[in-house]
Amino acid sequence: MTRTASGSPRWIDAFAWIGRHELRHVAHFTAFWANQDHDHDLDWDGDYIPDLDEPTFGRGGYNPLSRYTYDDEIGYGEDPIEDTEDICMRSDSYPWDAIQLWQNTECGR
Repeated sequence: MTRTASGSPRWIDAFAWIGRHELRHVAHFTAFWANQDHDHDLDWDGDYIPDLDEPTFGRGGYNPLSRYTYDDEIGYGEDPIEDTEDICMRSDSYPWDAIQLWQNTECGR
């Protein structure tokens, strides 16, 4: 099931999903770079994933020579998808699969 096929979360669900998504970026950045700033000498393709680590992540690794390794197969809206977004989207839980959605059907009307 892709985001495109099943629709995107709306209202409070969208806010919650985006917040979790952005926090996942923070967690990845902290894991990749610890307490230092992004180091361009260790990330030549500029995707914010250290080049030496790229082959170990994702579904067969990311290409350390390109910030776009894969096509967008999850409906993010960029094709090809940037490695940083791909790893984040694949580690996020989809709100319609993993959490109870907001049940107030009057919200946003």
